[in-house]
Amino acid sequence: MTEQIPENPEIEPLTRTQVLVAMGVTALVLLAISKTCLLLGVNLLPVSWNPRALLWGVAIALGITIASSLVYR
Repeated sequence: MTEQIPENPEIEPLTRTQVLVAMGVTALVLLAISKTCLLLGVNLLPVSWNPRALLWGVAIALGITIASSLVYR
């Protein structure tokens, strides 16, 4: 048997907008960290700007967006 988690009326669930804002803030913080690492000369991963890399980035972004939309339905 599975036990149901008791509802806690003191803690309200986050809205979709709040989750998306938190994700955006997290992305900006990670961008700042990565730029700082690049300025300090820490180059752990190669950076390549070409059409193939751009397509991979767009495909990954679409995958994350679709997965997120499926979760919130």
